[in-house]
Amino acid sequence: MHKTKMRQKAELVHQLSKKRGKMSPFLIGSYVAIWIIVALLTMAMAALARQIGLLHQRLPQTGARMGNIGPNLGETAKPFVAQDINGQTVYIPDPEKPYTLLIFVSDGCSSCEQLAPAIIATAKQEQKHLKVVLIAFNGDEASNRAYAQKRGLSHLPFISSSESAVHFQVFTTPYAVLLDPKGVVVTKGLVNRREHLDSIINAAETGYASIQAMIAGKKFNGNNGASREGQSLPESSIEKG
Repeated sequence: MHKTKMRQKAELVHQLSKKRGKMSPFLIGSYVAIWIIVALLTMAMAALARQIGLLHQRLPQTGARMGNIGPNLGETAKPFVAQDINGQTVYIPDPEKPYTLLIFVSDGCSSCEQLAPAIIATAKQEQKHLKVVLIAFNGDEASNRAYAQKRGLSHLPFISSSESAVHFQVFTTPYAVLLDPKGVVVTKGLVNRREHLDSIINAAETGYASIQAMIAGKKFNGNNGASREGQSLPESSIEKG
C-alpha cells in the first residue's frame, strides 16, 4: 500500500514536470510577436537615421555671422602694436605670417570658454601660416592672465586693452577678424562654435569671404572690399603643411 502511494506520487510529479517543460501556444505566439516588433522597430530606426542624414546634407552650411561689427571687408586696418599680458610685443598684422587671426574674448563669456579648445587646436595646426592673437577689451592684465591660464591659452599672444575695441570696432565676444600681411580685412564674424572658426580659416584657403559668397561664386577682392567672381585673395592662400 505504501509503495503504491509512493509510485503514484512519483508518476504525478513526473507528469507535472513534463507539463511545465512544454510551452503553451500562447507563450510561443507572444515570443514571436515580440521579435517581430523588435525587427520592425529596428527597421524604423534605420529609416529614420537615413532621413536625418539626408536632411543634414540638404541643410546649408553655417559660417561665422558677420553683421556690421568690426572693420569692413577689404578695408586696410591701421597697424596696431601692443604689449601682451606676458610682456611680449605683438604686431598686428604680423608681417612674418600670411595671415593674422584676431579673436576677441572675455572672461564670463560661456561661448568663449567652449571655443578655447578650438582656438588652441587652430593655433597649433596653422602655426606656419597663421598668427592667432587673443584680445580682451575688458578686465585688467591680472584677471586676463588668470583667465588665459585657466583656459590653457597662456602660450598665445593675449592683449588686454580697451583701446583695441575702438581700434578694430569690435565690442562683442567671441568675434574674429582675419587680416592679411598688409592689414587688409579678409573676413570677420561671430565665432560661437568650432565650425564658425573653421569658416574664418576657410576664407583664407578658398578665397571666399563667407559661405554665402562661396555659394554665389564670388571670391574676395582685397582692393575695394567687394566680392568679384573668379578673383582670388590678394595674397597666396594657406597651404596645408
